[in-house]
Amino acid sequence: MRSDINGTERLTLTVEEAARQLGIARGTAYKMCKIGQFPTLRIGKKLVVPKASLSRLLASAEAHAEALREAQRTELKYNY
Repeated sequence: MRSDINGTERLTLTVEEAARQLGIARGTAYKMCKIGQFPTLRIGKKLVVPKASLSRLLASAEAHAEALREAQRTELKYNY
């Protein structure tokens, strides 16, 4: 984990850092920020992504994907 100059853990990531962690292009991350799909804060001129918000976003997406898989399994079970 990245720390600031005082050795404390940072609570935010730059958009570029968040993009690298997610494995997406920097431009894609900025587009997602612009349309509100990416949780961001503006601090002065700097746009940052709160780590906690990013974690919640990923957990929500994971839960949604699991619900879809479960719905498909249930549908298959009752169609046969």
